[in-house]
Amino acid sequence: MKFKSILSVLLLSPIALLAQSQDELRTLKKQVTDLSAQVTTLSQQVVTLQDKIPYYEATLNLKQSEPVQRKTKYEVRITEVKYDETGRMLTVKGLVKKLPTADKDDRLSFFEEHLLTPEGLKVNAEMVTNGNNSFVVPDPEIDMDYAFVMPFQMAQKPEKLALLKFKVGIGFVNSFEVFSFKGLTVN
Repeated sequence: MKFKSILSVLLLSPIALLAQSQDELRTLKKQVTDLSAQVTTLSQQVVTLQDKIPYYEATLNLKQSEPVQRKTKYEVRITEVKYDETGRMLTVKGLVKKLPTADKDDRLSFFEEHLLTPEGLKVNAEMVTNGNNSFVVPDPEIDMDYAFVMPFQMAQKPEKLALLKFKVGIGFVNSFEVFSFKGLTVN
C-alpha cells in the first residue's frame, strides 16, 4: 500500500507540475501576444509622428520668419521688438543696408510701415527715424548698415506680431522692395 501511494505521488507530481507549467506557458503566450500588439500600435504611432514632424517644422517656419531678409537691392535685419508700458509704444529697431546689386541712384527710405497683431489690429508706424532725424539716406554707402527705429503707438502689448510690413526704396513703382516679417516676439 505504501508503495502504491508513493508511486501515485510520484506519478501525479509531474502531472501537476506539467499542468502548472502549461498554465504559466499560456499566461506567458498571452503576455507575448499583448506585448506584440502594443509594439505594433506604438510602431504605427511612431510612423505617424515621423510623418507629422516635417509638417510641424514647416508650420513653425511660417510662424517665425527669419529676422533677416535679403532682397535684390536691400537687406533688413530686425534687432529688437520691444514694448514700453509707460509710453504705450512698441518699438522696432533694426539695420538696413543697400546691396551692391542696387542701382546707383537708389536711396534708403521707408514707406507704408505697419504691423498686424494676432487679433488682426492694423497699426501704422509713426515716423521712422535714425537718431533724432527722419530716416532718409539720399546717397547710402553700399554694404553699410544704417540703424532705424520704427515706433508704433499701441494701448496693449502683444506677445507676438502677426506681421510687420514695410517698403524700402525710392517710393516710385518698382523702385522699392517689400519686407514682411511674421511672428516676431515682442519683449
